[in-house]
Amino acid sequence: MALSLNQIGLVDLGSLVITGYPFTVVGWFRVPSVSSFLTLMQIDNTATTSYHAVVYEGHSAGQAAVVSKVGVSGAARSTIAMTPGQWQHVVGVFEAHNARRVYLDGGNMGSGANSRVFDGANQFRAGNIFTSTAVDVAEIAILAGVLSEEEIGMLARGCPVLCLPSASGLLTYHDCVRGINRPGVGPLASSAVSLTVVDHPRVLMARCSLSLAQPCRTCGPIQIDQKSYVSSFSEQGQFAAAGVADGAGQAAIAGIAAEGSALFGEVLC
Repeated sequence: MALSLNQIGLVDLGSLVITGYPFTVVGWFRVPSVSSFLTLMQIDNTATTSYHAVVYEGHSAGQAAVVSKVGVSGAARSTIAMTPGQWQHVVGVFEAHNARRVYLDGGNMGSGANSRVFDGANQFRAGNIFTSTAVDVAEIAILAGVLSEEEIGMLARGCPVLCLPSASGLLTYHDCVRGINRPGVGPLASSAVSLTVVDHPRVLMARCSLSLAQPCRTCGPIQIDQKSYVSSFSEQGQFAAAGVADGAGQAAIAGIAAEGSALFGEVLC
């Protein structure tokens, strides 16, 4: 499942430590068909009102955008619009005070070079902050550092964040399958109200020339093909696995296998 989040049911992502650039915001999002500016994830300095956000510009051309507002806004916009009602993968790379990029579905990159000097952050939230209009959210993460374009392409094709070579930089990660704090990477997240759960698309796995629907969601409302995870990273040819379990009998495991293939599975008991 996924979460439907607005200003009432926002998710507070806890006490993350972001003291400056670079950092990357990642998530699967589904926006409604409205002519409104909707936030998807946002990093705030509540003392100065500065923020760094991934947004949907439904009030304009409907693009995905990253915005750094320190005094005034500096933005980067995707080269195509988002499609309301459809799950899409959005990555915001905040690389430096004068370098920010947004990726929609692994590409369609837009960049911005307006100088916005980082002046601190003490609040981290997922969902639409400003109105009662909800956005749907699944598999969200914030990482210290910058993802490569190859890693961003892997994510859009279905590779879970936990399998990235850059996963060591994870500050927070939530798969949103049954709520928040699953599998529990980073500080505890919270919400002031009970969260609204929504459906997600079926996960399709490629087999020869056919696509087979999996009986359960793995990680991300995505379609996976046989070449999605082949990479040229130094991890190629190694095998590594990491698992997280909790007292409710839920477990998740992710790894990098031989030839650089990423693996992910989960057991829902």
